[in-house]
Amino acid sequence: MDSKNKYLFDTSAILSGSVETFIAENIGKMEEILVPEYVMSEMENQANSGRAIGVEGLERLKKIRKFANSKKVAVVVVGRRPTLEEIQLSKKGRIDALIKDLAKEENAILVTCDFVQYKSADALGVKCLHLDQGKKGLFFEKYIDTGTLSVYFTEGKAPLIRRGTIKNSKIFCDSKIKPDRAKLEEIKKEIITAVRDDENAFFLSNQNNAMVVKYKGLRISMFSRPFSLKEEITITVLPKPIVLSQYKIKGEGLAKIQDESSNIIVCGTKRSGKTTLSQAIALYFDDMKKTVKTIESLRDMTLPPGISQYSFFKGNAGNTAELALISNAEVAVLDSVVKREDFDAYLRLADCGIKTIGVLNAKSPTHAVELLSEFIGTKKISSVVHAVVYVEKGEVKKICSLDFNAQKNALELEVL
Repeated sequence: MDSKNKYLFDTSAILSGSVETFIAENIGKMEEILVPEYVMSEMENQANSGRAIGVEGLERLKKIRKFANSKKVAVVVVGRRPTLEEIQLSKKGRIDALIKDLAKEENAILVTCDFVQYKSADALGVKCLHLDQGKKGLFFEKYIDTGTLSVYFTEGKAPLIRRGTIKNSKIFCDSKIKPDRAKLEEIKKEIITAVRDDENAFFLSNQNNAMVVKYKGLRISMFSRPFSLKEEITITVLPKPIVLSQYKIKGEGLAKIQDESSNIIVCGTKRSGKTTLSQAIALYFDDMKKTVKTIESLRDMTLPPGISQYSFFKGNAGNTAELALISNAEVAVLDSVVKREDFDAYLRLADCGIKTIGVLNAKSPTHAVELLSEFIGTKKISSVVHAVVYVEKGEVKKICSLDFNAQKNALELEVL
């Protein structure tokens, strides 16, 4: 059988958004479609681990097989299952090397979306084809412009687009379309493929029915059954960093924020600009040549490479706080403080003498102190929180210092 009629697809090709189109356009040239057992094992392992990317790959392979069979083209799994050692070395290119060897052994054309794999195969004399995914934008990108804050897709409903600024935003509706479940699943597959192919993008949460990704300055959440009754995709434009001086904070309030020994709580309601201010504080201390670490449940901040951004280690902010201490953090930003373990993490960092900035959802400085009292204790607060900064519609509205009045056995807030 002539090698031009045997096509062997690696993982990147199968997961590519353009693989089905490629096969449809070239099916007349194909005698067999070969899928390495290495690839099957990888996707099965991902699916068994609850990772959506594995399930998507198996579903895509099922569609490829169905289409190929309708055209009388066989889809054959070839090779053997990888050993444990080979799996452990996969990130170092071991599986990629085995796939190239298999393509050569089968006298097949290797089809890949991985440019490095393509160049490596070409250098080794393996017949190969780089599947270019083209310049076509993702479906949702037509809604993203300089004024977009977020985009909401819900199955059976017209897309909603929030535009404007933190101070003043409006929701617009694209009444021309009402995407059904199939369309939203297609959009989700596009996003997953784009994230997988972008070395700077990553999965923040990767469960079959609840995924969150960070992609090109966006946080994208994708929910499906059984977690959500309907398919749902929310795209949030992450805040662009601004410098502390843009807030025009003066006097004692600014001194508290800039003081390395003063711990700060940044509070406000949802979408008030808390994270943006916390970014600005982190950037200020980075410019002061301090070792800055952030602890973020979703890593929403956009920061330079010099600032280490940590997620919750084993799902707990306290675990990450311990690692931040080990890595000699001088300034720590904890975004966001919600659960008891988050408050414990803040307390641990502050007690160790690290300049600590905690981000808290609260309706006012007084509300923030009430929450702190519940989790930290009234007497303890003034020793670990030296100022509460209240943000509203992107502006710093109040900065208050805290003092414990022993006679009244109460905390007192003083506006600076």
